[in-house]
Amino acid sequence: MKARSVFAVVLPIFGIFGVFAYAWYDLMTSYKTVEHVEQVSWLPEAASDISYFSSYAHNAGEFDISEEGFLQWAKRWSVEAIDEPVEVLRYSYFTWDPPDTDANDWAECNRLHAEHVAEIADGYFHQDEPTYRGGVTVAYDRTTGRAYYMVSIR
Repeated sequence: MKARSVFAVVLPIFGIFGVFAYAWYDLMTSYKTVEHVEQVSWLPEAASDISYFSSYAHNAGEFDISEEGFLQWAKRWSVEAIDEPVEVLRYSYFTWDPPDTDANDWAECNRLHAEHVAEIADGYFHQDEPTYRGGVTVAYDRTTGRAYYMVSIR
């Protein structure tokens, strides 16, 4: 087989492989962040002021909803009343890029972390036991009327 015919066969194979590799990379690394929309298909109809992060591996959202509306939507999980404060990751946690700060500046690190985590002292909470297959976290803050939802496939 001549060198020219080898290239005629091998080059398209590498080209096709490259296109599939790029498509796979794009699928695994792309994400979307949306803020302050009125409705999305994967949250309850009663939800409003929705902000969310969506990627291949995670969906995280927060939204306003009545306590009654949250409990109706969340009945598929074993939500329980919160007896101790809990922290839940906000949708913005997955995209924030902390600025360069002094690693010993704990006050600044804590302030930056707090912007992307919601602490709930009065409300409802459910979190699947951690596994390598992902899980669901749902929470509701009675004080603010805000719900938090996160699902991960891993």
